[in-house]
Amino acid sequence: MSRGALTAYIDSDNVWYPHFLDAVVVAVAALPEVDCVYDALVTKAHPNSKGILFDDFDRVRLLLGNFIDLNTVVHRRSLTEIYGGFDEALDRLVDWDLLLRFTQDKPAQRVPVLAAHYRVVDDRRVSVTRPFEPNHSAIRRKWMASGPEEAQAVKAQLSRET
Repeated sequence: MSRGALTAYIDSDNVWYPHFLDAVVVAVAALPEVDCVYDALVTKAHPNSKGILFDDFDRVRLLLGNFIDLNTVVHRRSLTEIYGGFDEALDRLVDWDLLLRFTQDKPAQRVPVLAAHYRVVDDRRVSVTRPFEPNHSAIRRKWMASGPEEAQAVKAQLSRET
């Protein structure tokens, strides 16, 4: 239902850093060719993040699993008009699916700004109350068929990991 030129997301248990939105609006204005940006997430809950989640954009890695927290994403409204919003058939990992759609034609741009602090305040989070595997498999099936080059790269990466 957003009507602004830009859309940003925040979960009810997380917080944005002061001036995050101001900084990202300036950054997006300076990048007219970019439709989707993401910033740094401070977290103790994400494995292997060392306290900050802010890796370079990598489409193959994104196809393998989400490494960009939605609380750090800002995108132009046009992406929702082109690719749609959240897939309501999913009850978990909707952010991963959304980012895969929003970056299928152009990569997201990493912007060096502290965006959000990820907090774990209770055990009622979707990541705890909804099953992972059916949603993960549904997204993988959908995106493995997205293009032969991407599917080949993902399969090669998966075989290296096993």
